Amino acid sequence: MKISAHINVNRGESYGFPYQEAIQSLLWCDEVVVGCDPRFADGTEKAILALEKRHKNVHAYIHEFDWDHPNPHGMMKQQMRRQCTGEWIVELDPNEYFPQESIGLAQEKLTNAPKSVYLIDVQSFYLFNGYWIHRDMPKSRPLMSRNTSRICHSLDTPNFNGRWGASYITDKNIGYSASMSLPIRLWNFEWYSLPQRWMQKQYWHYIEGRMKDTYSTVAHYQQNLDREEVDFWDIPVKLPIDHYIPAIRTEMFPRFMNHDGLPHNRLKRFHGKLPSGMIPWCQQQETVKMRRWKLWLSRGLLW
Repeated sequence: MKISAHINVNRGESYGFPYQEAIQSLLWCDEVVVGCDPRFADGTEKAILALEKRHKNVHAYIHEFDWDHPNPHGMMKQQMRRQCTGEWIVELDPNEYFPQESIGLAQEKLTNAPKSVYLIDVQSFYLFNGYWIHRDMPKSRPLMSRNTSRICHSLDTPNFNGRWGASYITDKNIGYSASMSLPIRLWNFEWYSLPQRWMQKQYWHYIEGRMKDTYSTVAHYQQNLDREEVDFWDIPVKLPIDHYIPAIRTEMFPRFMNHDGLPHNRLKRFHGKLPSGMIPWCQQQETVKMRRWKLWLSRGLLW
């Protein structure tokens, strides 16, 4: 039985995604299709092509995607599915890491999965601001699916999992739920560095404004988001951390003030062991230190 995997990486270098670690965590699959839009030109495409040369099962899919599509995230993942030739497909994001100790379990379960099983989910473990667990994120997510036309990614608006979601649907446009769960803990580092996370939000804020016609011009966008110098293919991402501190503070301690971001009401110290393949990347990430006593004195208004 052949197992495929796909992962789509855009701005991997400029945002510091652990996309190379993510790709390497999938090398147990028979083929790993890696998508990339060459117009971002930040060095990501070059790194992906280098990985393709080093690993026979890595296949670069360099393609100019349609960012004006109503749901570009779903559209890109649907295009990536079409590049896969295996009986099963593992779908990973560039900030996720497949646990290496679970490779044998995954291979065994996929090989022996009942014919009635089309979609499999796993536990999802989000790290928040370093070594903290983000408890407001979903506890599991679909990860593996049969390579059949009966399973697609949502393309219309609205979709089942948020504007940028790529939730699974049937060929009849009906939401598809996983029929099997595996005791695999998928590592997600999307929230590991809050400054990096907010740099990403800045970019997606602009893209969403383009597609909703909120911003008819770059100048209009500048008036609505701190008058930052922006351009569609070259949005600055290295702003001072102080620029994002108010938003990060609200994200970490939402009970102190009104907020429009994703609430995080409880933080719990994480004492587990990071995957060895992720430790070098984690050591280079910048996080915001928690200073509870100052927060308490100021009632959340100051650090």
